[in-house]
Amino acid sequence: MPESMRGTNAPQTSQVTPTSASSVRERKKAETEARHQKWQAKYDQLRAENPKWEPSKAIKRIETELGVPSKTIRNNIKIR
Repeated sequence: MPESMRGTNAPQTSQVTPTSASSVRERKKAETEARHQKWQAKYDQLRAENPKWEPSKAIKRIETELGVPSKTIRNNIKIR
């Protein structure tokens, strides 16, 4: 049977151990945290430069610059 037809039943080349699975999780967690910190820093910068702006305007600006939905940004940053 061709390799492409085996699907998920194909044996894995290396076993997934708890340590390797947790290291993948930790790496992804760190990447996500870095992304959220980047959004927070950009939000803080925009609010410092434009103190009269509403938070939603700053978030909309981040949305257009980074291509991330504003709801996602709003859910993952602290609005001060």
